[in-house]
Amino acid sequence: MAILDPLKFLRTVLRANAAFSILSGIVMVAGGATLGAWLGKPASIAPDGAVLLVFAAVILWITRTEAVNLKAAGIVVVLDAVYVVDTARQILTAQVSPAGNWFYGVATLVVLGLAVMQLSGVLMAARARSVDAAQRASG
Repeated sequence: MAILDPLKFLRTVLRANAAFSILSGIVMVAGGATLGAWLGKPASIAPDGAVLLVFAAVILWITRTEAVNLKAAGIVVVLDAVYVVDTARQILTAQVSPAGNWFYGVATLVVLGLAVMQLSGVLMAARARSVDAAQRASG
């Protein structure tokens, strides 16, 4: 018997991702051009915040049922990985201010941690499903 329910773990981590995305999105929408200028961006970051709010809504939709769709959760992991790589590129190529380095650096570390936990949850859940299917087929 598993100590940790993989689907419950995955659903919890996905919801944490949604919560962080909602918080970040609200800050970015509310801060808009002022926050964008402080972070060294040439324009308002409100549209980026709006995208994060939509992303969070999609994640919450994915977690609405007991059986999380593993393919959809995998897509969230890939999108988080794309965010991490792109943000690291922006930091490393000095496309943001020193304040932006901190803001995006912390956000990137949080997203990276969430992505690793989500990937672990997807893999654990997929393994549990295959073990269950094998047991049903043999017994």
